[in-house]
Amino acid sequence: MTRLQRFMAKVRKTHGCWQWTASRMGSGYGQFAWRTMGTVVTVGAHRAAWQLFNGKISPGLFVCHKCSNKLCVNPSHLYLDTPQGNTREAVARLGSWGGPPRRSSAARKPRKLAGDALSVSDIPVGIARGLWRWVVRGPGGCWNFVGSTGARSSGLRGSVRIHGKSWNVTRVAYALHHGRTPRGLWVLHSCDNAACINPDHLHLGTAADNSAECVARGRHRSGARKADACSSAKLSWVEVRAIRRMHRRGWSTYRLATRYGMARATIGQVVRGKTWIPQEES
Repeated sequence: MTRLQRFMAKVRKTHGCWQWTASRMGSGYGQFAWRTMGTVVTVGAHRAAWQLFNGKISPGLFVCHKCSNKLCVNPSHLYLDTPQGNTREAVARLGSWGGPPRRSSAARKPRKLAGDALSVSDIPVGIARGLWRWVVRGPGGCWNFVGSTGARSSGLRGSVRIHGKSWNVTRVAYALHHGRTPRGLWVLHSCDNAACINPDHLHLGTAADNSAECVARGRHRSGARKADACSSAKLSWVEVRAIRRMHRRGWSTYRLATRYGMARATIGQVVRGKTWIPQEES
């Protein structure tokens, strides 16, 4: 088998691109090994394609893609350029090395707030079906969301991205169950568990209702708190009990620290009873 035949055996021709199907480099490009002057060397599959079909590559030149497909080895999709030209082309196509073209700050739409409207028709099917895969059944009928969470300011509620915007997962769960989360109203918890997305534990209320419930239930930082909870505490007894239950069920301190946005050492002290002495725990 010739070198070209061995190369083409690893290629799947699609409409336009010739897709490389063998091993890849860490950078995402395909790689191909051949023997040169008695030594086996590994080169990028796209560079090998250029040399097999077009001849040698002059020193200092890159083999670039017109199609932006790193695994494509179609010679008609390849061209030679300098490193500077390759960089300019990448920036022109991506806006930066890190992703799609960036919009100016004036063109960016504001982040969806707690009181924004969300209809079930706005939620992609993939999110609607996949949301519940990130749920762990907890005590009291809670359905704890264990996916991505927001910052402390979001109350540790989970978050999902819908059409490029971040949404509290509680609003998504409510909309999926009731058809719509109206504008201007918050989705509140009857269970005082910020991670819960059980629709039976969710109800609508205003920002004032949310603050009133926080104070009445001892969760407000500057309001009436339990006597055993310091005003500067970052956790409530509800969260402490939940952390200890999850740790007993196999959650590592690292996973809990990530879930609650706290240091691993702090979580370790909580689960060992070094802090938040469980005088009230049943």
